[in-house]
Amino acid sequence: SEQLNKIEHDGTIVEIVDRNSDRFMFKGNKSLKFSDTISSISLLKEEDALAPIYKAFSNIRRRRPQDEDPSTSLYQLLPTNDANLMEIAKDLEKLAHADLSINVKLYLLKKFGLNHFNQIIKFYKSVFPFIIDIDVKDMRELHKDVLTPGPAPVFCIKEQNMDKWIEYGDLSSGMRKVLDILTDIYGATNDWVYLIDEYENSLGINAINFLPTLLESYGAGSQFIITSHHPYIINHIPIENWLVFHRIGSEVKIRAGKSYEEQFKLSKQQAFIQLMNDPFYREGVE
Repeated sequence: SEQLNKIEHDGTIVEIVDRNSDRFMFKGNKSLKFSDTISSISLLKEEDALAPIYKAFSNIRRRRPQDEDPSTSLYQLLPTNDANLMEIAKDLEKLAHADLSINVKLYLLKKFGLNHFNQIIKFYKSVFPFIIDIDVKDMRELHKDVLTPGPAPVFCIKEQNMDKWIEYGDLSSGMRKVLDILTDIYGATNDWVYLIDEYENSLGINAINFLPTLLESYGAGSQFIITSHHPYIINHIPIENWLVFHRIGSEVKIRAGKSYEEQFKLSKQQAFIQLMNDPFYREGVE
């Protein structure tokens, strides 16, 4: 089932969509039946009542599992239109949504948006202090025997006591994930929404704590939605920013973190431990 309502200025609730397996109602009128695999927002995106919602959801950025797969980001040739690339690189919104690999995005930031590139590199080195050098090189320089019709940028690092450049595709999954997130955040506009599901996946102990520190230093007017079960993250995100989910079957209830502030503030225990023992959370884990 799917329901969408609008709250008017006087508090009146106006039903926009009421949909289940038997019917599809739009503004109180029965509509044609549509595929149940497509959301009402997508189906009715041209309608005035839903167009703003569709546009808002279209602007949401999120990490996807395939983004962490190096095979999706290796050896993309640099587009030949340099003027167009400059236009994209200088407009962070265009760069964020451009269908470019992380290697090409970092190349463009280094060439046309050096301040953003330097912010990424500085923070990346703070997370992985064993890195002594970072660059974006041409694949042809790294692999003399490989012939390509044009340059193919590759993000590379050098570690302590190693002379060889390590390419993006040869980095650990955790190192790639940190770089991907930093590139997203520092290479984006200030008014956006960023989703990270199961943030801690593939991150080692040395890297798990970088995100709270990054969010504290970022200080922009963006919204970050992060799902996590990791004690460090739960303890370091302010309780008032929590949303705690309780699920039984397909029924999901959500409790705002503000409701826990009074309950948790006098305790010496970590917030994670208190949350794990809270009935609303514990009894909803199925």
